Amino acid sequence: MLSAIVTRVSGQTMHALLQERVLGFLGMDKLEWDLAPGGFNSGGNGLSCTTEDSLKFGVLHLNKGQWQGRQLLSPQWIAAATRNQVEDVWMGEFDGKQYLPRNKDGASEVQRGGYGYQWWMTRHGGYYASGVFGQYCMVLPDQETVLAFTCGLQLGERRLQAAIWEYLFPALGRAARTRKRPGCNSMQRSKACACPCCRA
Repeated sequence: MLSAIVTRVSGQTMHALLQERVLGFLGMDKLEWDLAPGGFNSGGNGLSCTTEDSLKFGVLHLNKGQWQGRQLLSPQWIAAATRNQVEDVWMGEFDGKQYLPRNKDGASEVQRGGYGYQWWMTRHGGYYASGVFGQYCMVLPDQETVLAFTCGLQLGERRLQAAIWEYLFPALGRAARTRKRPGCNSMQRSKACACPCCRA
């Protein structure tokens, strides 16, 4: 619905508008985004991108909307989008196309930790975006870390997130890496940042 409103008001699809204002500056590969009837991008789904591009989007949010010295998204928007806007979210079973209505007696029903604006809340003050079959971009601000991965998991598979919290997260308990020079936009050494410390 919001994507359709943006298109009606701006005269551009959500994809074209974001390409012009955000995605082009991130140097993302060519994205594909499904079109719904009426020529609107589907908004909350149907976006295909590389794992590296997903990582860039997470780094943009970790850095409060700033990318290589340019403010692409307002810090106020980032704060609101990545904060719990819906405290208690119950999801019915996903059938591969849609979430089915909630069945209070169903064993497959899942309670999630809350929802912002297109970001799910997670443990330890983090947030993540997810796609069907195991595509994730997870941001952990306190650890100055962004994780992105693309999988081919069965619906409802929970072992990957369990492994993150059991094995990967404890390794992030070390002190965050100090930036090597003032003005570096990357919290981690990254191809996305052009500064000398990240190219080293």
